[in-house]
Amino acid sequence: MFKIILSGRITKDAEVKIVNDSKVCNFTIATSNNSKKNETFYLKCSVWNRMAEVMEQHVKKGKQLFILGTGSINHYKDSEENEHDVLNIHCDIVEFGSDARITTNDFENDVYVESEY
Repeated sequence: MFKIILSGRITKDAEVKIVNDSKVCNFTIATSNNSKKNETFYLKCSVWNRMAEVMEQHVKKGKQLFILGTGSINHYKDSEENEHDVLNIHCDIVEFGSDARITTNDFENDVYVESEY
């Protein structure tokens, strides 16, 4: 496990599910690097309990997010025995930035949420 800091935009509206009597919000964030190739990366993230509820209420597709979390790499084999590595990010802190529709920095409605564990 390792710490990760990133910013990007959520790829679809946040949705909450119940897992073992706890609420979880799994979402994907799109972020790009600053190289000349300008590659976009899609990273799987999760938040739990109250943080998941806040995400569901406030986060819609295109919303900018700033995340501090813990990354872990899961290894698995698919049905054809090909090995894969997936980076998963458990978000400890999420700060909401601007909506995709806003072209200037609008920080009046920003929300700061910290994990409960």
